[in-house]
Amino acid sequence: MTGADVFEREIGTDATALPIHGCRVMVVDDVEWNRMLIGGMLMAEGFHNLVYAADGFDALKQITEEQPDIVLLDVMMPGLSGFDVCRRVRSDPRIADTPILVQTALNGVDERNMAFEVGADDLICKPLDRAELIARTRIHLENRLLIRDLRHYRQRLEGELDVAREMFRQLQPGSGMLERIVADTGLEVRSQRIEAAELCGDLWGVVPLGPQAAAVYVIDMAGRGLSSVLNACRLHTVLQELIGSDLAPSEFLQAVNQQATEIFDDGAHASMLYGVVDMADRHFTYAGAAASGFLLVSTDGSVVPRASTGPPIGVSAQVRYDAVRMEVPAGTGILLFSNAVLDAVGWPSPDLGFADVVVRAVADVPAAGRFERIATACAALIGEDPADDHTLVWIAAP
Repeated sequence: MTGADVFEREIGTDATALPIHGCRVMVVDDVEWNRMLIGGMLMAEGFHNLVYAADGFDALKQITEEQPDIVLLDVMMPGLSGFDVCRRVRSDPRIADTPILVQTALNGVDERNMAFEVGADDLICKPLDRAELIARTRIHLENRLLIRDLRHYRQRLEGELDVAREMFRQLQPGSGMLERIVADTGLEVRSQRIEAAELCGDLWGVVPLGPQAAAVYVIDMAGRGLSSVLNACRLHTVLQELIGSDLAPSEFLQAVNQQATEIFDDGAHASMLYGVVDMADRHFTYAGAAASGFLLVSTDGSVVPRASTGPPIGVSAQVRYDAVRMEVPAGTGILLFSNAVLDAVGWPSPDLGFADVVVRAVADVPAAGRFERIATACAALIGEDPADDHTLVWIAAP
C-alpha cells in the first residue's frame, strides 16, 4: 500500500462520501425574501445546518462566533457592504480561511474583479440559478472538508514523526551514559549531532569494554525519512546483540553486514565505521564499510587523515572487511564523523579539506578544549538548516 493509498483511506477522497450536508452554511442578505429563497433551495438539497444574517455587521459577528463552513454573501447591503465584510474576514486570522461565495447582480468586469480582490472565493450571479447555487456551494464545501481532513492528517503524521524522532534520539548515547563511560574507562568521549528537519537514520554509539577500552561506531544510513530510521533501529538491535563479543572489528562488521542484508528493506544500505579503542596498549583497531574514515589529532595540533575501505553494509552477505590496527600516542584525539559532515562543506574526500578545518580549529587550543572548537567550526560550516544529520564523535585519553 502506497502513501497515497493510506491518505485516501484515512481522509476519504470520494467527494460523495464527504458529510457536506451537515456543514454550517451562512446566508447573508438584507432582503428577507432572498434569505428564505436561498435557504429553501439549500434545504431541498439536504443542507440542514443553516444560519442567517440580515446585514454585514450581524454577519461579521456570527462568522466570528459561529465560524460557519461557508458564507453566501450579498454584495449590495446598507451599512456594511459585502465587499467590506470580505475584507474584514480576510484580515482576521481566526476566520480568514472561511470560504465566501459572493452573490451579485453586478455584471461589470471591474465590480467582479473587486469581489476577488477583497477575498471572495467565487461568484454567484443574480438572479440566482438553483443548479449553479447548489453546485458552487457543494464544490467549496467539499474542498473545505478535504483541506480540513488533510490538515488533521498532516498534524497527526507530524506528531507521529516527532514521537519517532524522539525514540530514535534515545538510541544515541546521552550525557548520563557518556559520564558513566568516562568513569568506567578513563577515556574522554564527546559528541555533537546536528539534526536535519527531515528524519534521517544516522546513528552512533560507544560501549565500554574495560579500563581504558571501548568500542565505538558511526553509521550513516542511505536515504531519509521513516524507512531510513526503521532500518537504523533494526541495525541498532543487531549491534546490541554483537557488541561485547570477542569478535575482532573485521569479523564484527562482517557479522553486522550479514544480518543487515536480511533485515534491511530492499535497496537499503549504510556506511559504517566500527573500532575498538584500547589505550592500555595505545592502539585503535577499526574496520570500515564505505565510511569517510576519521582524523587523528596529535598533541601538537597536527592532524592525520585515516582512510576507511570496504563496501557498504546491507548490499551483499558475501562481503569481507579488513581491519587496521594503528598506534595512538598518549594525548591523541580520534575524531570520527558521518559522511554527511563532508558532504555539507562541499569537498569530495575526507583528506585535506576537513583536516585543514580541524587544524585551524585546534591551533593554540589546549587538549581539553579541542573538541568544542572543532564542533563549533563544523556547525558553522554545516549551517542551521542542514539537509542531513551530522555526527561528530571524539575519543581521547591522557
